[in-house]
Amino acid sequence: MSDNTSTAGSLPEVERVLEAAKDSVTDDMVSRLAENGAQALDLLDKLNRSGVDKALPALAQMVHNGDLDRLCSLARVYGAAEDAASDDMVGRFTERALPVLARLLDNGDLQRVVDIARTVAAAEDAMNDDMVGRVAQMAAEALSVIDRLNRSGVERLIDILDRLNHSGSLDILADKLPSMIKHIDMIDQLAGCLTLGAHDAKQLPPPPGGVMAMVRLMGDAENQAALQFLMSIGKRMRVSCDTGKN
Repeated sequence: MSDNTSTAGSLPEVERVLEAAKDSVTDDMVSRLAENGAQALDLLDKLNRSGVDKALPALAQMVHNGDLDRLCSLARVYGAAEDAASDDMVGRFTERALPVLARLLDNGDLQRVVDIARTVAAAEDAMNDDMVGRVAQMAAEALSVIDRLNRSGVERLIDILDRLNHSGSLDILADKLPSMIKHIDMIDQLAGCLTLGAHDAKQLPPPPGGVMAMVRLMGDAENQAALQFLMSIGKRMRVSCDTGKN
């Protein structure tokens, strides 16, 4: 009984609230409310027909991997550049850039630049920290080698090689170098023999002179063999010199 009484008592209050709301709402407010509702329904209908539901997974993925933030940053940079660029700057850039872009398109260089950019991006994605560290170490070692070559006087060596090349001596040296390398052991032995012979000659007493001393010297078989060896070398040198003259 008390519940029915409270319900009956609240109904006049609700009616009074509705009446107050109806009195406070003007015709202009009602029309604007109806217009906003119609626009909201029209927007929902356009979104439904545009297939935005198919784009939502792609947008979610972009948000997840940070591509949406990069796109926003790029848009901000583009907007800032657009605000900073005046009409004169845009005109000059267009006047100079369009012919260059046209040439790049004609000869295919623009596609090569795009391929290089993709390759660099793929390399960046594929490289880990260890690979980056090794590449940096190799670059540092290469710079160190270049610095050492620069400080060691390599420019002078290059200048000498350039002069040899212009005079034709470099070609002659290149032709004779294999033969010289082949006989390098013999040249080293000859230099060693000359050094030891000069040392032994200093240790011997001075010759007494005279014909008899010469006869005694020639009577030694070892001296005769050495003289025979020198005579053989002299004959070969004479034949070589005569052949070179002819």
